[in-house]
Amino acid sequence: MERKNFPDRAATETWIKQLARKLRRPCVVRLDGELGAGKTQIARWMTEALGGEPATSPTFALHHSYRTDHGTIEHWDLYRLESDEDLESTGFWDLLKQEDVLLIVEWSNRLPEDVWPKTWRQVKLKIESIAGEARAIELSGL
Repeated sequence: MERKNFPDRAATETWIKQLARKLRRPCVVRLDGELGAGKTQIARWMTEALGGEPATSPTFALHHSYRTDHGTIEHWDLYRLESDEDLESTGFWDLLKQEDVLLIVEWSNRLPEDVWPKTWRQVKLKIESIAGEARAIELSGL
C-alpha cells in the first residue's frame, strides 16, 4: 500500500487522471473514505480522463453508466446499501461476470471482500480529507 499526499485539488486531479489512463479492464476501482472526502469527484475526474462526460453522484440512483472513448464505465455508490441482497435486481452481480468492465464503486467497503472478482485488477483508493482541499490517498492494487 502506498500513501500519497496532495496539497490541493489541482494536484489530486492531475494524479487521478494519470491513474485513470493506466487502468486496464476488467478492473474495479474501489473508493472508500469518510463522507465528503471526494469519492464522487475522483469518479468524475476518472470519467473525464477517459473521454466521458463528468460523473455525477449515483447515491440515490445507485448506478450510472458513462460511455467513453475507452468503453463504458459503470459507476456505483453503495452508501445507501443495507445489505448485498439490495443489489439483486440492479444488474450489479452480472457486471462482475463480464470481462470488459471498468467499475468504479464508492463505499465499496459496504460489501464483503470475497464478492470482488479475483481475476480482475482491484485498485483500492482510501481517501482522507486532511484540511481544506488537501487529501491523502492510500493506493493499493496498481
